[in-house]
Amino acid sequence: MMFYNIPPVKHLQLMHFGDRYFALAHLCVTNPEYKKFFKNLSEGKGGVEDRYSFITLDNGAAEHSLVSENVLIDLVQELCPDEVIAPDVLFDKKQTLANLHSFIEHMQDRDQDYGPEGLLLGTDIFGCPQGANKQEWLDCYKEMLDNPYVKVIGLSKIAVPKCWNDATGDKMIAESRNRCVAELMEKDLIKKPLHLLGMGEHN
Repeated sequence: MMFYNIPPVKHLQLMHFGDRYFALAHLCVTNPEYKKFFKNLSEGKGGVEDRYSFITLDNGAAEHSLVSENVLIDLVQELCPDEVIAPDVLFDKKQTLANLHSFIEHMQDRDQDYGPEGLLLGTDIFGCPQGANKQEWLDCYKEMLDNPYVKVIGLSKIAVPKCWNDATGDKMIAESRNRCVAELMEKDLIKKPLHLLGMGEHN
């Protein structure tokens, strides 16, 4: 298991105490110093010596600060993250999948202007399933599992508690995700790496 340390913006150096780096797209747009921190990491500067800086670029949906598809792709092109979370919409399976397909299509379109390596070769797509209930969430998850462009699947600390236990407000995060993962294991549905988006209870 790999861990991310996400400190307040004024203490970004504390990110070095995690195994990987987590960049919030909306802060990259609004805070030049924040974006510069990740730009330096992607260029091999400003990180921990002798350690590769693995960067996940988040779309900001959980913070209710979802950036536009074009802005997110611009940031992918500029920061060269290892993976990017495609735009998802809380509790909305249909719109989340529509956004995912559109995002992949436009990443491919941008590839033509980007050069021989292409954006999709340098940056993996990270899918975050959504749904209004457990069955919708599972259906969304399965579609992401079947999509060859989606390399990692995130278990939201907001959506999973809502769909498994009708819990809100940062309650029952760990319990709900344990139930979710147990069900995925029981149905033999863990085929790709899982990312726990946001920490649950410390234990």
